[in-house]
Amino acid sequence: MILSPSESGKLFISTARYLINHKLPNFSKKDKSSPAYWFEPEDMTGVSGFFNLIAAYNNSGSHWRLLLEVNKNREALVYDPYFSDKDSYHIYRMKLPDDSVTFPSPALSREFGIDCLNLSLTPEGEQKRLDQLIEKNYQLYLPSHFQKEKIQDDSCNCGPLTLYAALVADEKTERFKGKAKVQLAKGWTSQDLLIIK
Repeated sequence: MILSPSESGKLFISTARYLINHKLPNFSKKDKSSPAYWFEPEDMTGVSGFFNLIAAYNNSGSHWRLLLEVNKNREALVYDPYFSDKDSYHIYRMKLPDDSVTFPSPALSREFGIDCLNLSLTPEGEQKRLDQLIEKNYQLYLPSHFQKEKIQDDSCNCGPLTLYAALVADEKTERFKGKAKVQLAKGWTSQDLLIIK
C-alpha cells in the first residue's frame, strides 16, 4: 500500500508516542500519556536513538523543525511539518531564532564527534553546535512531497512528525543511507514508511 506523507506520518506518531510511554527511559518523570503531550528533548533523542536516526532538530517555543542545512549566519534550510513559508511551503530558509536550540541526535553526535553532554544551552553553546554542523558539512535531503503537503493537523505532534521526516531524509541522503533502522520502523508501524506518494 502506498501512503501519502501525512498518512505515513500519522502511523509514526502512534509508534513514537508508544515508545516514549512504554519503552524508553523517562528521565524527567513526567506523565507522557496524554495525546496532547509535547515532545521534549529527551523524547526526540530517545526515539532517534531507538531508530538510529542521523539528524539535527531545532526547537524554539516548544516547536520542532528538522534542520536540513545551516550556514555561518544562522541561516538554515528547515523542514517544518506545521508552519509554512508562503513561497516555499514546508521546506524553507529561515534565520534561526536567537532563542532556538539545536539538538543533534545520538547517532549524529557520534558520526560528527559532537560532545552534546558538554555543550550548554546558552547562545554560545548553540553557536558551537551549529559551527560543528557547518564544519562537518551537515546536509539532509527530503523528497519534494514534503515541501507542499502539510502533515501536521494539530498543535502537539511536530516532534514525532519531525522524527518521521528524519527517518525518510536519512534514507534519501546518500551520505547516511542505510544507517537508520528503517526495517525496525516498518516492523513497529506495519508499513514501509518510505513508500510514499
